[in-house]
Amino acid sequence: MSLQPTPWGTPADVINAVRRVNKLLRRRFDRSLDGLYISYAQYEVLLLLAGDRNLHAVAIARELKITPQAVQKLVDKLTLGGLVDHLPPDGGVLGLRITHEGLARLRQAESALEDTGRRIGALPHALRTNLVDELGSVERALSRPLDGDYD
Repeated sequence: MSLQPTPWGTPADVINAVRRVNKLLRRRFDRSLDGLYISYAQYEVLLLLAGDRNLHAVAIARELKITPQAVQKLVDKLTLGGLVDHLPPDGGVLGLRITHEGLARLRQAESALEDTGRRIGALPHALRTNLVDELGSVERALSRPLDGDYD
């Protein structure tokens, strides 16, 4: 099987294109964040916590579209690194807060990821907008049941 796209845009073409870009992004993220001792997923958690100081693990899971258990593993590692603190329970929900060290690491990570952002930012605006729209369509198509009940 060839990994070159066909002129017909088959499902395999879409899958291969998305996988190739995902691999490139993951490699760039891993390389950029390597010396900061955080993963891109941990960076995303820090970014969310910096923007909303009253988040809890379930809200983060919902936002990142991962399981609460996966978020807990990320938070545990961030807590061990002194980047996140647990807040006292509020109505039975344990809140999370980014620490000063977490904010500093977040700024370092943002700086480390700037090159990737610049490269994507150099693409024409219309292309970036179209990519976001079209990938959103792919995401929705993959999230829907196949039985025709799309509500």
